[in-house]
Amino acid sequence: MVGAPCCAAILLQSLLLFQRGVTAQESIPQGPADEEDTSTFEIDDFEDLHAPNEEGELEKSVTPDQLRNMHKKFDTDGDSLVSLSEILKFAKEVKKEIAVKNFENMSIIGDMDSSKDGMLSMEEHMIDVSKTDSGDENQREIEVRRRETEAAKFKAADVNGNGLLDSQEIPALFYPETRDEVLAITVAETMHHKDTDQNGKLTPEEFWESETWMKMDLDSDHSDYGMDLESEHSDDAPGITDKQKADFDKLDLNEDGQLDMSELQHWESGRFHTELAMKQLITLADTNNDLHLSVQELVDASERISGVDAAYHLVEWTEHHEL
Repeated sequence: MVGAPCCAAILLQSLLLFQRGVTAQESIPQGPADEEDTSTFEIDDFEDLHAPNEEGELEKSVTPDQLRNMHKKFDTDGDSLVSLSEILKFAKEVKKEIAVKNFENMSIIGDMDSSKDGMLSMEEHMIDVSKTDSGDENQREIEVRRRETEAAKFKAADVNGNGLLDSQEIPALFYPETRDEVLAITVAETMHHKDTDQNGKLTPEEFWESETWMKMDLDSDHSDYGMDLESEHSDDAPGITDKQKADFDKLDLNEDGQLDMSELQHWESGRFHTELAMKQLITLADTNNDLHLSVQELVDASERISGVDAAYHLVEWTEHHEL
């Protein structure tokens, strides 16, 4: 989200940034990215996707039985082979389910729901948003825009158009990536916020400046986000690390050196990180190199994928489904 978060929702800020920029949050954009990916995956793409703990040991793994059950969840066409597109479709669906479950277990909405009817009205939401207004005239334009954005997101989240958000609709307000219409508003606002020359596209400098400072402000251990301040910087974009430049180049699908709205959505939705992690999974497990995973290939790879970034997604999904 752009701008200051609303009062009750401020507790979600860290979670939202973490899921958007570090782990998966996926609303799959329309177009080539949704088609079957038959390209090969370069192992160099995944060299930074291992996640050691403080003792240097790799954590997070799933059991062979859990992998068998997860394979069944992935295999929507029932051909006993799992493709990247099947995994990403599953990831998008389960993200929505997890978001709903998270809100069912939180009291945040109860604090916002002044009428205590179990639903959130536009008025209740805007009252909560206005609680963070500073009263500073210099901030007035920003605060007005923030309220307009939140109102637009509310309307986009209101699937049945009754002016109230129920327990199934509320999550999209805080997890925009779970509903494409809300995500589009968030992406447009992010573009407006970062696009300093207002040309409708983001250069590497425009894109990474805000991302870097948001995450540096969120957590003082910058290395957790691939932003080692002492790491080498790209010659093409001073002040941007080689890792950031590489990620930008992967996002820049048309290779014009800038990110347009659809390319930015790939990042804002979290799909970029999920797709990279799942390509890593297939690379590690696909022994016959057909870009599909049999249940045996997935089970046999249990030790190889333990502790890598893909394993964190698998653990989250198995826990959600209680596998």
